[in-house]
Amino acid sequence: MIGNESRSDLEALEMCIRSSMHHIGSKVLEGFINADGGGYQGKSLSGDNGQTYEFSEYRKKEVLTVLGTVAISVKLSQLIPLHRSIRAMHGDWI
Repeated sequence: MIGNESRSDLEALEMCIRSSMHHIGSKVLEGFINADGGGYQGKSLSGDNGQTYEFSEYRKKEVLTVLGTVAISVKLSQLIPLHRSIRAMHGDWI
């Protein structure tokens, strides 16, 4: 029969292993989710409505999963009117 001290040591060991596996699993999940490199498709994109969107930056968003916290790279694009994009590239001579 296992004594109370041995039982608590076994429980502590199980909790340590479980915590470690969750941490490892969250890192593997994070790598899998971000494997596409953020989906970069160029400096500007055309939307479904014909508007031009210009790539702005990547931002990290943290999501809590059953494995732990996972950081996801999210592409931030903003709507830039075409005349502003041309002005930014060529100066204010327009």
